[in-house]
Amino acid sequence: MDTRRVSAAVAAAGLSSFALLYAPQPVLPQLAQAYGLDPGGASLAIGVATTALAVAVLPIAWMAGAVG
Repeated sequence: MDTRRVSAAVAAAGLSSFALLYAPQPVLPQLAQAYGLDPGGASLAIGVATTALAVAVLPIAWMAGAVG
């Protein structure tokens, strides 16, 4: 298997994951206004998703190390 292709695919997956994760950031003021939230409450849309990603990566990283 060509390791360059695999590395490029992993890099593209990581880039797209973070792009999708932070895509709602420009609409946070509209979310805050629509739901009557303060800026900190609206930013939880990003913070919770980032935390979930960090928690989900831990077992996946362990599994990748175990499988090889």
